[in-house]
Amino acid sequence: MKRSGLTQVKIGGSIQFVPSGIAALRQLRKIDPALWAATSAPVRILNADEKFLSYMHPENEISIRADMLLDAVDFLLETWTSYDAASNDLDLKALNIECENTQGLIKFIKDFFSEELKEGKVIKLEHIRDKITVLTSGPLSGEGIITAPAVSEEAKEYLEDVIGITGGTKNKAETLGITEEQLGKFLADAKVFIEWHKTATPPSLGTSDDPAAYKVYSALKNKLDEYFDFCEMLCIDQANQSRFSINPEKVPELDIKDRQKVTEYIAQAPLARPSDSMKLNMLESINPVYSAQAESFAKLFETNELSPAKWREIKKRMVDYDEYLAQSKSGQIGSLGQEKLESYLNGTNLNTLRATFVSDKNLSDTLKMLRNAEKAILFRKYLPELVNNFVNFKDLYTAAKRSMIQAGTLIMGGRHFDLNIKVDNIADHKKLAVAANLCMLYLELKRDVEKPLTVVAAVTSGYASDLYSGKPGIFIDHNGKYWNAKITDIVKGPISFCQTFMLPFRKIIDSVTQKFQKLSEFNSIEKNLDKTLKTADTAKPKAALTAGSVMMLCGTVGVAALGSGVAFIIKNLQNVNWAKVSPVCAGIIILILTPAVISALLKLNRRNLSIFLEAAGWAVNKKMKIRGKVSRIFTYVPKK
Repeated sequence: MKRSGLTQVKIGGSIQFVPSGIAALRQLRKIDPALWAATSAPVRILNADEKFLSYMHPENEISIRADMLLDAVDFLLETWTSYDAASNDLDLKALNIECENTQGLIKFIKDFFSEELKEGKVIKLEHIRDKITVLTSGPLSGEGIITAPAVSEEAKEYLEDVIGITGGTKNKAETLGITEEQLGKFLADAKVFIEWHKTATPPSLGTSDDPAAYKVYSALKNKLDEYFDFCEMLCIDQANQSRFSINPEKVPELDIKDRQKVTEYIAQAPLARPSDSMKLNMLESINPVYSAQAESFAKLFETNELSPAKWREIKKRMVDYDEYLAQSKSGQIGSLGQEKLESYLNGTNLNTLRATFVSDKNLSDTLKMLRNAEKAILFRKYLPELVNNFVNFKDLYTAAKRSMIQAGTLIMGGRHFDLNIKVDNIADHKKLAVAANLCMLYLELKRDVEKPLTVVAAVTSGYASDLYSGKPGIFIDHNGKYWNAKITDIVKGPISFCQTFMLPFRKIIDSVTQKFQKLSEFNSIEKNLDKTLKTADTAKPKAALTAGSVMMLCGTVGVAALGSGVAFIIKNLQNVNWAKVSPVCAGIIILILTPAVISALLKLNRRNLSIFLEAAGWAVNKKMKIRGKVSRIFTYVPKK
């Protein structure tokens, strides 16, 4: 049966829409998302090309929603006129020249890859990614943020002053720089200050260079206040000294190979080690991040040793200068001084910064077009597959095919377990997934120096008697990497008809077996016999019978009674009419087994894959069953 160009197929016990080809995706907008298999999928558990997934959720959402999938389908259909889902090629003849955006992409590709095209080479995904890598490995990133490595040595001081006044902006690599807007505001504020400064008289700080002194004061003010606060804590109680020492067993995590993180860690440390002397030598034992500024401070304020009284005096001097700068209505830019600001407005370094922004803008335009080309190839290759893991679950229920939903395959106990998904928190997933009525294994995956992963595997056929917490195995992920796997938790549930049907009988047998084991334990019999003999030894002499004679008599009577009973049963069985008794026995057996059969079938029928997925963050519309052959798709013994 077909509807709106999409074939309706029964998958997992429900009717789902399956496109017969990429062209059929045009009809997806005509299908209400309530009829889709799912309306939202968490990005973190999907297994596909990472760049493809990032293009699917450009707003960095945690999930891919139905609207994002429809927008992606529109882009795919507008960009291409013919489709080859398995290809990594950027076939210019297959691009849609009637689309304005695609026309621009074609022109860019012809210009940017002109040499390759002249040689008759086919532009592939690898070529585009290589170009992106080369272009983004330089000092410019195309983000509109200029950092120190991107400018000349002469312009670096200019850049650092703009960052100091505006606060700067971090790029994706967490490096501080400035945007064109921040540079524009800096220049506007500089002009305001210079005009105001022509008629205003700055208060004297009593230093050789007041603007420079104010600048270094502003940079160290908070750290100096913090230092003297710490010193006062020591004066109050020396026990506070322990607050400035880190317990080796509680050292916070820090990637010492990440220079940016190390610098931030050092910058957050105190200016110097606090002392109850309440004095700070500005030239010795200063935090390396602030040592240069501390040296300038000592020179400009003519004090190598700073006391609380001297620090209060300096801060008092700065009050008038703060008010003076506030009156200029240009923020703290006046701390750079009129002379430097005028050189910044009229010097060549400004042209250098502006030229750098132009270069970054050109790089941004180039990267945008390259990424559009990358996006076009990835959408043609992976989007139809995502549809078959979102609009429908066709790939998930197809034997010998690994869907985007599945994290990989677990090999344990001579079997493959293919229904695996990534989870972030076992407790959170288990709280919801227990209602799925599935047998689930929570696994910890480890591989060399890579970050450990947590995966949950569903056991859908066979048995679970050999599965236990701590059992090791191996896991092959979606990329073919091998991981060490270990079961950390198990949720019991129905697996197969035989296992579920026999469960109540197995419990009865186990219970009876345990009773017999207790009765047959030699130590238990020996203890009872010793207890009996001790009781007999302490009995009064006038007892008519001894304990030994009583035991012998009872044993003789018991053996005789047992023999008589067996003889009686054998004699009566010889007289039974088995033709009449057999139907009665069969009826009794059927009467006993029927509830067990019905119970087993009901338990298996209640297995719900939808809840299993929803516990991991999916929004599923359909109730997905695991029945018959399907259960053996996910858990199986490989053929020999």
